[in-house]
Amino acid sequence: MVEGKNEERTINHTEDNDQEVVQHEVESVPNVATEEEIEAKKAHLHEEERQRHKDILLFVDRNPLYYERKWGVKEDPSKGISWNFAAFFLTAYWFAYRKMYRWMFAVVGLYILLEASLFGLAIVTELSLKVNLAMSIVITIAISVLTGLYGNTLYYRHVQQKVKKIEQYSSFTSDMKPFLLARTGGVNKWAIVGVASMYIVVFGGVAMYLGATEYENTVVYDVQTSDIGIELENMYSNVQWEYKNSMNWDEDLVVFSGVNRQNNERVEITFSYITVSLDEYELSIGEIAVNDRLLSGFEVDEFMRWILGDNWMEEDLFKDKSTPATIM
Repeated sequence: MVEGKNEERTINHTEDNDQEVVQHEVESVPNVATEEEIEAKKAHLHEEERQRHKDILLFVDRNPLYYERKWGVKEDPSKGISWNFAAFFLTAYWFAYRKMYRWMFAVVGLYILLEASLFGLAIVTELSLKVNLAMSIVITIAISVLTGLYGNTLYYRHVQQKVKKIEQYSSFTSDMKPFLLARTGGVNKWAIVGVASMYIVVFGGVAMYLGATEYENTVVYDVQTSDIGIELENMYSNVQWEYKNSMNWDEDLVVFSGVNRQNNERVEITFSYITVSLDEYELSIGEIAVNDRLLSGFEVDEFMRWILGDNWMEEDLFKDKSTPATIM
């Protein structure tokens, strides 16, 4: 009898343990969301999307429907290409107008780098101004096309990044969000003036330098292709022509240097070049140095007769022996 009672007590105890385990397992199963909760979550997500859409439109400020249409037709507006005429025609100005300053500086820097490379290439290879200008136009068009194709995509990324940051910050101060969206977004008209000023300073300076370089090359070319220049080219080796500034505002200096093919004497001749009109100039000898020794007026006359022979006309070429041209 005792054993029977023990067996019965053990069975009852086992059944109680089983019930407790089942109850614990049931309690440990995570709650399954009800349909009401799922719908509430969907409604919350839709509300967030609607609010994000409103925030983006507020951030864009000017012409928001255009960008809404451009971004809406693409599955992922942050990728791919679409055309933007404003970005194509204005390039860096458009980036500045839309407050994408990093891209503005990137475009300006790229343009300056390419133009500087082209300028260096023109100096090394002696490209003409027409070829240089044509290549510059090609560079400008290429940058404009790339900006027009990727402008909308870059602006979408910019807007999304800025709006997310504002939403994170304004989660603590929701009243500040409209103010931050309007202040951070929108457009900046004055930035266009800044970009224009930057272009004027940089490319105005480059244009002035190119113009001065072209003028200096023209002066050197005139002296080099004159009668005396041709004779010097034939008689001397290691010939070099160099433009020098003069202390006289109406005068340019061209320095010839070379080595005599017969006696190896090194000669340096300074020519004075004065522009009379667009098609006329006066050329005279400023000074001559042989092996670093300056020649006197009489020696200069004898030297030039030795080079040009009977073609040497002192009164035509040697302008003023008493006041030779001075090199700065």
